Amino acid sequence: MPTSRSLCRPAATGLAAAGLLLMLLALAPAEAVAQGKIAGRVTDAVTGEPLIGVNVLIQGTRQGTVTDADGNYIIVNVRPGEYTLQFSYIGFQSQIVEGIRVATGQTTRYDLEMREEIVEGQEIVVQAERPLVQKDLTASKKTVVAEEIEQLPVESFFGVLTTQAGVTTGAGGEIHIRGGRSNEVAYLVDGMSVGNPFNTNGLATGVAADAIQEMTVISGAFNAEYGKAMSGIVNLVTKEGGDRLEGSFSVYGGDRVTAHDEIFGKPSGLALNTYTLEGNLSGPLPFLRNTSFFLSGRYDEDNGYIYGTRLHLPSDSANFNTTPWYYEIHGEPWWEYVSADETVTLPDGSTRPGGGRPLPDETVAMNPSHSYNLLGKITMRPFAGAKIEYAHLRDGGKRTPFNFAYRMNPDGVASTRDWSYNHSLHWTHTLDPRTFYTFRLSYARNSAETYLYEDPLDPRYVSDGKILGFPGSNFLFGGNQKGHVYEKSRSIRTKLDVTKQIGIIHEAKAGVELNFHRLYRRNFVVLYDGNTYRQPTVLPPDQSPSHDLYEDQPVFEMSAYVQDKLEFDDFIINAGVRYERFDPNGRYIPDLLELDQYVALGPDDQPLERPEAKITNVVMPRLGVSFPITERGIIHFSYGHFTQMPPLRNMYVNPEFEFPKGATPTFGNANLRPERTVQYEMGLQQQLTDQLAFDVTGFYKDIRDYLAPQTVRYTTIAGQDTYVIYLNKDYANVKGVTFALTKRRGRNGLLSATVDYTFQIAEGNNTDANAFFFNFLSGRENELEVVPLDFDQRHILSSTVTLSRPGNWGISFIGQYATGYPYTPQIIDQNIDLLPNSDRKPPQLKLDTQLYKTFSLGDRARVQAFARVFNLLDRLNERFVFNTTGRATYSLDEQLNVHAAWRPYYGFPGISTLEEYNTRPHWYSPPREVRVGVTVSF
Repeated sequence: MPTSRSLCRPAATGLAAAGLLLMLLALAPAEAVAQGKIAGRVTDAVTGEPLIGVNVLIQGTRQGTVTDADGNYIIVNVRPGEYTLQFSYIGFQSQIVEGIRVATGQTTRYDLEMREEIVEGQEIVVQAERPLVQKDLTASKKTVVAEEIEQLPVESFFGVLTTQAGVTTGAGGEIHIRGGRSNEVAYLVDGMSVGNPFNTNGLATGVAADAIQEMTVISGAFNAEYGKAMSGIVNLVTKEGGDRLEGSFSVYGGDRVTAHDEIFGKPSGLALNTYTLEGNLSGPLPFLRNTSFFLSGRYDEDNGYIYGTRLHLPSDSANFNTTPWYYEIHGEPWWEYVSADETVTLPDGSTRPGGGRPLPDETVAMNPSHSYNLLGKITMRPFAGAKIEYAHLRDGGKRTPFNFAYRMNPDGVASTRDWSYNHSLHWTHTLDPRTFYTFRLSYARNSAETYLYEDPLDPRYVSDGKILGFPGSNFLFGGNQKGHVYEKSRSIRTKLDVTKQIGIIHEAKAGVELNFHRLYRRNFVVLYDGNTYRQPTVLPPDQSPSHDLYEDQPVFEMSAYVQDKLEFDDFIINAGVRYERFDPNGRYIPDLLELDQYVALGPDDQPLERPEAKITNVVMPRLGVSFPITERGIIHFSYGHFTQMPPLRNMYVNPEFEFPKGATPTFGNANLRPERTVQYEMGLQQQLTDQLAFDVTGFYKDIRDYLAPQTVRYTTIAGQDTYVIYLNKDYANVKGVTFALTKRRGRNGLLSATVDYTFQIAEGNNTDANAFFFNFLSGRENELEVVPLDFDQRHILSSTVTLSRPGNWGISFIGQYATGYPYTPQIIDQNIDLLPNSDRKPPQLKLDTQLYKTFSLGDRARVQAFARVFNLLDRLNERFVFNTTGRATYSLDEQLNVHAAWRPYYGFPGISTLEEYNTRPHWYSPPREVRVGVTVSF
């Protein structure tokens, strides 16, 4: 456990830093939580001379500026969105420019020529064309706005994210960016992390799709302002209230409509298998000037797509050590379900007629879930140049994962309940027209609990001794899961960013961030075997290797950065450096092969005190350069070092360092180093027409110190010679190229589309579990063998197509083709030593669609009817396969005589055949799903 000194050290540092931030806040009378910039040059249309002192105003805001001696203007701290600029100058025609789109972290340029005023009061209105190529883009970045998300057949922003070049989906549904692990993607909401500290990253608190104003995905070498991630940044900018009351409410639902009912066990007919309620409301707060609100809510109920049969109850008994077997169905012996005109032989050798009972055949949903998400936001502008924003984000739900072994005993599976909330306060203050700072503060709590019954001593838990023997592979005939897992975390995050525009060229930025986490984790197994433990029992953590507990575990993180954006006419540079500090406050085993000195292997052992883990300090340079080669084209290059700490869950496993006799324990390691990546990228962007552009980018990633469990043999004494510990020992590299083609809908056009292609090779090292010990004894170096990573997909082609008349009707599609994931084949009767992941699963194909029609109800209200179809082709994508065939549809188990012990009992009530057992619904992607609904908005 951490010492008192280690507990006080981060607290004292944090209090001092928080005090400094509060002093800054008090001394400076404190627009956006994620900001962009508008810049350009105003000249005389006749002479070409710069115009000095032109007023430039963003309509609907109090933001504006005037042009300098060279006619240049810059408006910093602009919230992402679409704006209208007003240019006015004495003696010249005023001009209104509509459709200026601002994106997070980017400079939107608009140069203007003004003409002398001929008719007094004459005003010109111009529609700006949104550039498809951002000239200041030095790393791969894609921004999707709310209007684009609404038109696509997606249920959340993840549906849009997976269509981006470089983004792949693993076999289990996890998101990977450019071949990195799923926990290498940092999720930010309004510029602040909402990650789960147990996982390093991941989305701890979700955001409903209709609450998102803009989603930015950075998949390249991102700037120094971003950290604690190695593969990508996903920043969600949430909506805020306007100057009038607006809202919408949607209700929709549907069912799976598939030709593969026999695989998924779906009952025949249609039903309301899934439904969603969502809505939002926004506008000004009455009686409070310059204050607005935004509210969003969503509730989902889903029965899932995999079904089982309640053939057995958890309390059923079985004995496979007798001849014939004895087993129960709903508490009755199996012969009660044999036809009454048949004679059966009982385990004691006697005979009797069958009981004539019908077999239970109740269909049960086996992966149901329900969830909710709420967002409340208040925005206040107390005076010019200042903005205060408070947001409360909350979500939760319950889900039951499908467990194949329990398909005939569905009541024995544990469920996970989770909830989280996040309070955030953002303060932005513009000190002068070119200087502003943003202070962010958030407090988050996350909780996840997994169990079957909340009370670990619940009498409904069943003794493991009720099932005796098991002759082979088949579904469970009784019993239930007895594991309990409880995780809770509290996080306080503070962040201060200062931005200064120096002249026309330099945009300097610096910031500091402090994170405090308190972790609680308890996991145990209810002991109940009917022999040693005759009733449900939970032993204390220090008396049982099946019970781990750490509570109020402190973790402190600090980071700081400086960066400069230099915008010349011929090139743009983003250069910066980032510093990160991590204090784990834990202890570790210093010598892996001298375990007996630091771990009690017997009841009388007195091991040495384990040393305290070291504080980690890392410095990471970042550099990005963009070269405009034409008016509509750029070449960019970026390079950077990136690090993140391994998941904290793995650092504190088995905190008592217990070593049970005759078992192989797993130890955490608080002294882990950060995982690290060096990334290079070079790309070309070119706009071909006003509506068409492409982007091609090549990249390379060198990844070291990946976390992996290492089996360590520390002695030759059998029975107590191995243990598992987490180490920084894995290596990986990723290389690839992405191509993105964008077709924007013209002003009066119908079609918009994107095509994204990714070719990449993601490989990592393969190590023998025993190599560490034997190589140590022989003095040899560990041999490095590179094999494909589990989520390596070589080719991914994604596309979105939308045909629409905005405000009237539309139809859209999302399609994706991807080559298969790797797997390790099993070659029967062949003496071949194959490397892992040496063959490929079948390719993946997906097509989703949405159709909608809008009807007006008066001047402002409207009703939209829509339908969404996921997996339109009802394709069985094989995510997992049998290693004997490389397919999910069949195996060689028949030839291997896997079911030899079961064959004599085929035809007995409740006995599943090999074909039934080898039908694996969870190995396929979800079947076709149809949803219909309606949205009312005003």
